[in-house]
Amino acid sequence: MPPFWTIGCLYGASSVALGAFGAHGLKKVITDPTKIASWNTAAQYHVSFVQLPHVIYKSAANKLS
Repeated sequence: MPPFWTIGCLYGASSVALGAFGAHGLKKVITDPTKIASWNTAAQYHVSFVQLPHVIYKSAANKLS
């Protein structure tokens, strides 16, 4: 399995775990809505950047063939 694919999958798993932690774990501890909103924004950015290693791998594979 190519390293970019593995890295992307690990990033994806961590984004799901961190998003779930923010949605369920932090809301019980943090009462400030701006901090929760910041965590939500960070989790959304994390999910969007998960696709980057896959795009890099696909574009590199197309250039090599």
